[in-house]
Amino acid sequence: MENFLKNEYVDKTLAFLACIPLIWVVIMRLRFSIINIPEGIFLLNLMIVIVPTLFRRPPARVSLNFYYWILAIAGTYWPIIWYKYKVAGIFLFNPIVYYVLIFLVLFLNIYSRWSLGLSIGFVASDRGIKKEGAYQWVRHPIYTTLILNSFVTLFSDFHSINLLIYFTHSILYLVKAIVEERFLMASPDYKSYAKTVKYRFIPKVI
Repeated sequence: MENFLKNEYVDKTLAFLACIPLIWVVIMRLRFSIINIPEGIFLLNLMIVIVPTLFRRPPARVSLNFYYWILAIAGTYWPIIWYKYKVAGIFLFNPIVYYVLIFLVLFLNIYSRWSLGLSIGFVASDRGIKKEGAYQWVRHPIYTTLILNSFVTLFSDFHSINLLIYFTHSILYLVKAIVEERFLMASPDYKSYAKTVKYRFIPKVI
C-alpha cells in the first residue's frame, strides 16, 4: 500500500483531490464575500497551501496509520468547518494593533511555507527533511504561525464560541505536529536534525 501511495501520479492525484475543498472555498468566497483585509489574508493563506500542494514532490515514506489520516483530515479542513459556526465578537484591542500583528503572522507564514517548499503533505510523510530558512530555528514553524494566527484572529473577534473553535484548532495543530514528528523520527536524518534544532515551536522556549 505504501508503494502505491508513493507513486508520483497517485500522489499528485491525491494532492488534487485534497485541494478541491480548499479551492471551492476560495471560489465561493471570491464570489460572495466582501474582500476586506481579514478576508484577503484568509484567502491568501489558503492559496499558499493549495499551490505548493498541487506541485509537491512525491514522498519517500507515507504513514499508513488510520488515526494519522483522520487527524490530517481534521487538521486540514477544520478552518473550513469552523467558519460556518463562527460568531461575531468584539475587538479586545485597538484594530491597528490587530492589523500589525496579523500582517506579521502572515509574513511568518509565507516565510515558513517558502522554507518548506514542495515538501508539503497533509498526512505524515517524509518528503525530504528541511533544515534551512524557518526550519533552522524551530522544527514546526508552519504550525507555530497557524496557532498564532488563530489567537490574533480570536482577539479581534472575541466570543466564547470562537474561543472554543480556535482552541480546538490550536490543539489539532499541536497534536498533528507531535504525531508527524513521531513518524519522522524513524529517519536518522530527522533524528540528527532534531538534536540540532531543539525547539518545536518557539526558539529557546518550547
